[in-house]
Amino acid sequence: MNKSYNLPLTEEEIKAIQDLKNDKLNTLQKNRWNMEPSIEQLEKIILKFVNIYSAIYKAGDRSGINRLYRGTSQSEIKEIQKYQYIQNVISTTVEEESAKIFTPYGEKASILRIKLEENLPFLNIEAYRDENRKDEKKVLILPFTKVKKIEETSKWNGYVYYDAILEKEELEQIPEQELKTLEAQLIEGYDHYREQATECLALEDTLNV
Repeated sequence: MNKSYNLPLTEEEIKAIQDLKNDKLNTLQKNRWNMEPSIEQLEKIILKFVNIYSAIYKAGDRSGINRLYRGTSQSEIKEIQKYQYIQNVISTTVEEESAKIFTPYGEKASILRIKLEENLPFLNIEAYRDENRKDEKKVLILPFTKVKKIEETSKWNGYVYYDAILEKEELEQIPEQELKTLEAQLIEGYDHYREQATECLALEDTLNV
């Protein structure tokens, strides 16, 4: 089995990975339900997600790995347990101490220890990092990954530890034109949502006068 397809990445894919500095990706994910980007910003977010997904799939290692760490929160753990999927691009590290840096303040700190089965792409992004950045040994996992198993295993020194096994989900191939149609529908629906949200806020202000 090949470790990766070793396909060259485009400048856009490399840029999308480099933009993850200062853990912007985690911040975006943790606040995704509270933010209301413009249509233009939403389009950029979608494109960045597509580029990161493409980069992991094209250049990712598929040999499997026994232990990755992610500093996380109880709310994210509960979401994973509920849906049994890793639905986002998530960053991990090969070092437990590095993972602890990213546990949230004010919420019970959790460490997710992850085992990846073979054929599930993961990408060590340090080869693409900015020269001035600290080497945090970050690893990205392919989105839409199936959670084969997740369970709480221990509590130690203020951290709750969870162990998970992830495997690749075989997704149905969607024609490019259908993807473009779905993207257009998403943007149109989001625009309608923003209009309704604005009307609701205006109505609340009127009622509170």
